[in-house]
Amino acid sequence: MKKSFAIFFLIIGLCSCSFLSAQSDIEQAKSEMAQLMEQMKSYQSYAELKEEIAELRKEMANIRQQLLTVNQTIQKVHTTQLRQAQVAKTAGGCGSNCGSNNAAGCGGCGNKAGGCGSGCGNKAGGCAGCGTKANAQQAKAKPKVDTKVYKINTAGAPFLGPENAPVTIVEFVDFECPYCIREFPVINHVLKTYPDQVKVVFKHYPLSFHKKAKPVHVATQLVYEKGGNDLFWAMHDMIMENPKKLSISDMKGYIKQLNVDIPNLNAILSDQKQLNQKLLPHLREARTYGVRGTPSIFINGKRLASRTFQGYKARIDEIIIKEKAVVKAQATPGVFKDKMVEVGCGKCIYHIDGVYRCHLAAKIDGQTYLATYDNPEFNIHTSGLMQKSEKVKLSGKLVGKRLVVSELDL
Repeated sequence: MKKSFAIFFLIIGLCSCSFLSAQSDIEQAKSEMAQLMEQMKSYQSYAELKEEIAELRKEMANIRQQLLTVNQTIQKVHTTQLRQAQVAKTAGGCGSNCGSNNAAGCGGCGNKAGGCGSGCGNKAGGCAGCGTKANAQQAKAKPKVDTKVYKINTAGAPFLGPENAPVTIVEFVDFECPYCIREFPVINHVLKTYPDQVKVVFKHYPLSFHKKAKPVHVATQLVYEKGGNDLFWAMHDMIMENPKKLSISDMKGYIKQLNVDIPNLNAILSDQKQLNQKLLPHLREARTYGVRGTPSIFINGKRLASRTFQGYKARIDEIIIKEKAVVKAQATPGVFKDKMVEVGCGKCIYHIDGVYRCHLAAKIDGQTYLATYDNPEFNIHTSGLMQKSEKVKLSGKLVGKRLVVSELDL
């Protein structure tokens, strides 16, 4: 009888818990629905909401593609590791002749096996070959790097460094993104290393799933508009050095420290509609450059894939070396490098050596020269690329009174 009562009360208790749990879920769903409805009110119109949804769908499609690529890479790496595990037995046998540490290194990694193999014999060397093959397979599975050069508009944006620096780094940032926080010291190191050659331009790109990001970005933009470039970077550094302090109260505190007077600040930062209106132009601009995540870094318009200091340094050094070559060529009499000149139409004659020799009239510093340009691909006149006089960028050198053009940017 006592057991029956115990079971009865246990059933009642479980039902009560299930009811309370369901009631809690309903309350949470109501709260989330209310937040969603409040957020929807912030959009100016149905069209604007529709546009935002379309952009989010594009981002989701891009993320799906990236996840698919990552999944394929993981499968290939897993297959490679299974093969390496089989080869490791042979490598371990070889390593046992050289010591237990070498055996572990030989069996564990293709690169280590290669080092060990050179001193252990042919079998271990074979393991190194397997490691090389694995690296090649992994390299093939990597997603394609964006090599397009974008003409990014930097006018009216906050920047650090010389205004006319030969190297311009544009960074698209989300203040709530942990990877952007990690990028901060790297950017500072770059600026200290190249104080006269590098300019860094800041661009806003708060991600939609970072709930604290929008007020932070709008607050910094308002400081830039009211207080100027220096105060923007002062607030930027405050945020980067205190990444956990991203509340509206924190932003008001920073602005007070900087002594910037912004009317209706609290109302602006608390109003989703005003936040969206302020940030929408920045988001639209970023998407035209293919920006979908943060940090996105462009150096002279070309996306940077390796965001280590060495990655920055390699790209910057390449640009500086090329810039020096241009300056040197322009300083050499009769040699022109990437010079804008007025070029007039002539005609192209097909030569038996397989090129079109195009005759042009080039006006340089008030002097008109007969210019020749050899093009193996097409006739620039009949192709429609040049039908009248126009200004173009060319490289070449004077040979007597004739200008021999080596490059022509049409």
